[in-house]
Formats: sequence, structure tokens, C-alpha cells
Amino acid sequence: MVKVTVAEAMIVGGLAHCNIVAGKNGIDREIEYVTVMEVPDVIEWLNGKDFLLTSLYAIKDDIQAQSELVYQLVEKGCAALAIKTHRFFDEIPECILEAANNLKFPIIEIDKDVKYIDIITPLTGLILDKQSFDREHIENFFYVLSEMAMEGKNFSMLIEIIEKFIHNFVTLESEVSDVLLFRNTNSVITPLTISQRTALLKTKRALGMTRKLDGVVLPCIVAPIILNGELEGILTCWQTVRTFTQNDLSILERVIPLLSLQILEVRTKIEVEQKYKNDFMSEILLGNIPSDEEINEKSRLFHWDLSMDYVVSIFDIDHVKRLIENKLDNELSFQGFKQRGLKSIERLAQDKFRKVIIILWNDKFILLCPYDRYEDQVTIINHLKIEMEEIQKKLIKDIPEYTFTVGISRPYPGINGLREGYAEASKAIQLGRPIYGHNTCIYFGELGVYRILSLLKENLDVKLFYDETIGQLLTYDLTHDAHLTESLIAYFNRDFNVVDAAKDLFVHPNTIKYRLQRIEEVTGCCLQESEGRLKLHLGLKISKILN
Repeated sequence: MVKVTVAEAMIVGGLAHCNIVAGKNGIDREIEYVTVMEVPDVIEWLNGKDFLLTSLYAIKDDIQAQSELVYQLVEKGCAALAIKTHRFFDEIPECILEAANNLKFPIIEIDKDVKYIDIITPLTGLILDKQSFDREHIENFFYVLSEMAMEGKNFSMLIEIIEKFIHNFVTLESEVSDVLLFRNTNSVITPLTISQRTALLKTKRALGMTRKLDGVVLPCIVAPIILNGELEGILTCWQTVRTFTQNDLSILERVIPLLSLQILEVRTKIEVEQKYKNDFMSEILLGNIPSDEEINEKSRLFHWDLSMDYVVSIFDIDHVKRLIENKLDNELSFQGFKQRGLKSIERLAQDKFRKVIIILWNDKFILLCPYDRYEDQVTIINHLKIEMEEIQKKLIKDIPEYTFTVGISRPYPGINGLREGYAEASKAIQLGRPIYGHNTCIYFGELGVYRILSLLKENLDVKLFYDETIGQLLTYDLTHDAHLTESLIAYFNRDFNVVDAAKDLFVHPNTIKYRLQRIEEVTGCCLQESEGRLKLHLGLKISKILN
């Protein structure tokens, strides 16, 4: 911003005939107000950056006040003090001059022939002229910035011109692809905390904050870019060169709508392209294989290699109904959340899998991970499951308010195998989530007998078998508070080891033995015989399917 300094003031009007007698190293101090100080306690009402004129009448008989005056003015952020001598003082008190030199605070001795009005009128006019120039300068800046945006200049160029105008380091952070994350890619920027993000979303305006840049905590002005209720970007001005002014806050807030439109344009373009990808791949996953010509055309367009073999993995949002409710049934807000999730998964998966294909379909994030068909299948799945679990954990850090259940298919070769892979990954989530719980990673091949039992879920004989085994135990537990079912589960989980089962349940081994005896009496199944164990084990698995 263009400001009037003490040095500039000294060549204007009556001040041109006055001399700086102390604090000459402070002539770069900025002036915004001109004030006459001839009454007691006027210091309390100063604004800061005041150029003061005085005869020292208010403190002419107070040596203590004279010695404290400069310190008080510096504390208030004043610019300079012009003193009229030859009225109450023949010369400026030495204590004032000494303090001014120590604190680099300009003291001006007003010439005996110069009146206050000779200083006030020209200096006020200069300040107003500079402020008028400021406004014109700002409007010219926004005109140039708007023209650049309309011409399609990239974000890097827009941020650079903002930075040059504000005279401080400026960064733009966004999760939208194709947006430059940091103006200076060599800088290490600590992300906003959850509380800082929440404050920006709540106020929807620029806020003063402190953030870390290259490990150094700096004052910042942080302006949010909010689209459809989601924080899509953060424009940060870092105090690296000069102290912030009120104008800086206003400028950033005026810049935000322009950047918001630019980011919205980029995001819309990306979402349209993503929709084409989703629609094309969804047809393949449903088994509607296009012609070879269309496959080749779309592969080139989307930079996919559909000649490779893929394992299908699905990231399914847990408690999706609750998510929509938390978003106040705002479909736009929910779409924003899904886009944020998609960007996080893309970033995490592309770090691990070369040529991975990622789409968003039916509120599910679908990953097609390439594999070598000549590699051992067990090795492929073990590696894939480890990587998916790691992505799952990191995803929770990116989006801490929600979790995802992951389903993994068996490997199937060729484009025709994608349909089978998608069906298996979906089935892994459908069957595995009730059995293993939310926020788990489930490989279809590990579901074992559950895959068969799920096909018989509506069979009356299966229901009858359940009633005769585990159903009886659950009923007995409800009426007697006997804990038989949990004891049976612990017994099976510990490979029929009574002592280990007792440790898991924090009870005495004799308690487990007694409960196992009651289980045999209630169900008629002998736990010392393989047939009895099989019936109860199968009954437990059926209970997970039915319940």
C-alpha cells in the first residue's frame, strides 16, 4: 500500500522549514493521521501512525511526564512528534531527545514562524491524495487480475500477480486437480488443523491465523474457497516481507470470488471427464463389453490400458445414510464429499499402483489394480490386501469423520474378467461387513463357507438348523444371562483350548467347562465329537448370515 512517511512529510508545507532534531533513523515511519496534542490524556485517544503537533503545554510542569512521553508514543505506534518551541520551552527537553534517539522516533522542532495550520493542511492533503491513489491502484489491480482470469491464465500466474501487489508470500492450496498446490513448490507448508478448517467453513471469510512455512510459525491471512459447502481451496498470505494492513484482508476477500470461479471451472471440467469415465467403465463392469474400436478410443482418451489384467477393489462408505443426514440432505454437499474422497483415493492409490484405474460409481470408489497373470495368486492377493489396508488407514486421516469397508475380488484376466471381479468385490462387502464389521478389508476368497450359506439364506431347512443349534443358545442366554454363546465363540476361536478361552473372557477355566457342559445340554451337540462341533460351528456362521 502507498503510505506517507515522515521523510516525505518533511518536504511538504511548513515542515519544509522545520528540522528533525532527534530520532532521524525513524524517518521511514508511516503517517495516517495528523493530531494536535495540547490537552492532558490525549495519548489515550490516539489511533496509531499519528503525526503529533504540540507545544508541550499539557506537561510543561511535569518532568516525569516529559521523560515518559516518547516511550508512550512509541508504544501507541505514533509516527513522529513536532514540537513548537519559544512558547513554553526555549528548547526541547533533553530527556525527550535522548529517548527519541534511542527509540528511533523522529522529533521535529517547529520553526518559530511556522503555524500549525501551515503543517496540518498540506500534510492532510498529501495523506488524502495517497489514499485516493491507493484506491485507484487497487481497482487497477483487480481489473488486470480479472482480465488475466478471463484470458485463461493459469493459477500460478494469478497467484504471482497477487503476490507482487501485496508484497508478501502467497500460496494457493486445493484438492482439485490441475490447481497448483503451492506457489513455491519447494516450500513445506503445514496443513490447516481441523479447528482452523472448521472456523473457515463457519465464518466463510478471511481470518488471521498462524501457520508453519518451512518450519517457521508466521502470521497469516487465510481466505477460504468454499463450493457447495465444502472447503475446496485455501488462499494464504504469509507475513514474510511487511506487516499486514486492513487493506490486505479486503484484497484477499475480493480475490476469492474470482479464484472460486476459476476452481469451479476446473472442477466442473474434471467432473464431466470423470462422469464419462464412470459411465464407460460401469458398462464394462455390468458385462456390456463395447466394441474393440470403442475400447481403443476410450483407452487413449482416458489414458487407460485395458489390455492389462486387473483385480477389482471397492471402497464402500460406511453408514452412508448417516453421512447424507450429516450433510443435511444436501445432495450438492454430498457430491462435494465424494469428490474429496475420490481425490484422496486417487492420490494414495497412484502412489502404490502404476496404471491403476479409479472410478466413482453408485457412491462406491472402484479401483482396478493391474497384476501379472503369471505371478502366484496368493502372492498377488496378499500384497494387494496389505496395500488396500494401508490406503484405508491413510484415507481415515484425510477424512477422519468417516470410514470405508473394502472388498477385494479374486484375480480375473482380461476385460471380460472385470465383470466377475466387480461382482465378487461387491459380494465381499455385502457378506463381509455384517460378519467382520465396518472399516475392514475383506477378500472374497476368505469368505469361505459364508459364500455358500448366503445362497441358502432363505432356505427353511437352514433356518431350522439355526434354531436347533445357535438359536437355542441365544434364547437361553436371553432368559438366563448365561453367556453360553460368547463362551462357545471363544472356545472355537482358541481351537478348543479351555484355558485360552477363559483368559479371553476373564473367567476361570472351570467356568468355561461348566458353560460348555450347559451348551451340550441345551443343544444336544457333543463338543467332544467332530459332528457336534461341526453343527455348532456351522450354526454360528449361519447366525452371522441371518442376523
